[in-house]
Amino acid sequence: IPNISWHDSMKSFADSEGFAYSEGTDYRHFTGSAVIPRLTMSQGCLHKCAFCVVPDKLETTSKQVIDQQAESFSNLNSGLVYLNDKTFGQADNYEHLVNVKQMLEQTNPEFEGFIVQTTAASINKMSDEFLQKSGIKYVELGIESYNDLILKTLHKPHNITMIDRAVDKLRNNNIQIIPNIIIGLPAETAKTYAATQDFLNRNADVISHAN
Repeated sequence: IPNISWHDSMKSFADSEGFAYSEGTDYRHFTGSAVIPRLTMSQGCLHKCAFCVVPDKLETTSKQVIDQQAESFSNLNSGLVYLNDKTFGQADNYEHLVNVKQMLEQTNPEFEGFIVQTTAASINKMSDEFLQKSGIKYVELGIESYNDLILKTLHKPHNITMIDRAVDKLRNNNIQIIPNIIIGLPAETAKTYAATQDFLNRNADVISHAN
């Protein structure tokens, strides 16, 4: 179509209009608003879960841009900040979250902590020391099903033993879990549903809610 211009990125669009482009966020129009802003420390995911359409490559955000995002939250009424990373902990900059927490605590007295989304495999590689200092309050954990056969079919990077270990680690560090569960997977039976339900019941003390 002759009158249509296609741009693969915001930088491409800005360049075409003669504007200088810089990474980061600008929330000036939301000053004072009660929101849950998103902080991006990485994009993409190295896992290849069968049900997922997230690009299977990992792009790490520079610490300078991460800090700029955190600074842009300072005029917002935001008790919680959501980590936009599809699998938090994959990028090697994840420990910088401790510094971001300190920045947010200095600029926002209402700040309570972070919500992150990740897998049991990533949680298990994090130290207790990091988890205690990180400011993470909720972990959206991609469990999907508490059944090893189904997890293997989905190409998930964990099994139920790893899930149990991750849940115990989060419990010991006073972090609440938001388990992601997928209903209607191939090979589901009444027995596999019951196993997943039993997992949720056994860990109700540390589960905020389920997706």
